Amino acid sequence: MGQPAIQKEIRPLFIASYNMNGFSSTMRDMEFRADKPALIREHLGWVVYLRFALKRLKKNGKVIMTGS
Repeated sequence: MGQPAIQKEIRPLFIASYNMNGFSSTMRDMEFRADKPALIREHLGWVVYLRFALKRLKKNGKVIMTGS
């Protein structure tokens, strides 16, 4: 696939380092939690939103899944 004349080289690349001791790791962001469903629906579409909503309902114990 692609151009055989082009040499490909794979190199490990450090992209980001997240500080797990910052404000966000110790405090709950209630505004974000309130906005999260609308942000998911707006930016990721209905399919992802419905998956998110189902997972949230299952986690909260409000949906009973029945097998076939």
